[in-house]
Amino acid sequence: MKNLLYNGDFELWTYPNTGPNGWTYGGVGSRYILREETEVFSSTYSVKAWTGIVAGDYVTLATYVHSAQGINFWKGRQVTFGGWLRVGSPGLLNLYIYDGNAASTSSYHPGGDTWRFISVTRTITESSTTIQVYPVLRTVSGTSTVGYFDNLVLLEGSWVPQTPYDFEDVEFRLGPTSATSIVLYPDEGMELGKYLMHNTQRAADGHLYGYEFGTYHKSSIPVQFMPSSDAAIVNSWWESQAKLLLFVTSGPVTAVHSCMIMGETCPMSQISKPYDDRFKGVIPLEGY
Repeated sequence: MKNLLYNGDFELWTYPNTGPNGWTYGGVGSRYILREETEVFSSTYSVKAWTGIVAGDYVTLATYVHSAQGINFWKGRQVTFGGWLRVGSPGLLNLYIYDGNAASTSSYHPGGDTWRFISVTRTITESSTTIQVYPVLRTVSGTSTVGYFDNLVLLEGSWVPQTPYDFEDVEFRLGPTSATSIVLYPDEGMELGKYLMHNTQRAADGHLYGYEFGTYHKSSIPVQFMPSSDAAIVNSWWESQAKLLLFVTSGPVTAVHSCMIMGETCPMSQISKPYDDRFKGVIPLEGY
């Protein structure tokens, strides 16, 4: 499962006060975009957006995603745009998918100055000329508005995970949640990578020893907060082989939890899955 957005996590900024790399700042009236280092959902940076006091002012941060394969490839396909948004009041911040003719819009962030995952799905029509996605922060009451965006993703299909992670990574930062369980599912798509580091020896505790160059299979792991009863949405092989279920108690979670993850590494003697290889992943859970 590949995130179609370049720099959707907003970690790349050549000019911190003009917008993240690959994204275009726009809107109407008084507005600005800044690189934010304090109010972030994950990693180092997020986007801080501000609009002025005039009702009707708004700010956008847009990117185009159809250029690589051409718009004809996407006609008739469904895409979903999602990400983590934060704003103090309801009705001020949401997401758009625009195809050159019309736009699909997400529900509004409910306010409360907390991070919420918001998403919207659109089928690209035969008359579409572009695929542009963007969050919109607006002023409606004559009071300036501040909002934040982080970890935006665009995926083909109608379901988007709350955060896509490389399956090579063994550390997953899930962020605050009050869910009673957190389920991580590897995507069933596989991509062959050649001449990358392959581990050949593993101790019983999961530590890695000894490396050689070889061939491995790379996948990605989307993270989604959902009850285990919703597991039917994933491929049955992945569900039986690679489901990670962590039960979270109430209150702050500070312990580091370890669990087994289906190895991303294909042993050099094996060609088809399921692979025998496994490795251990560490998942730190932030308090909520």
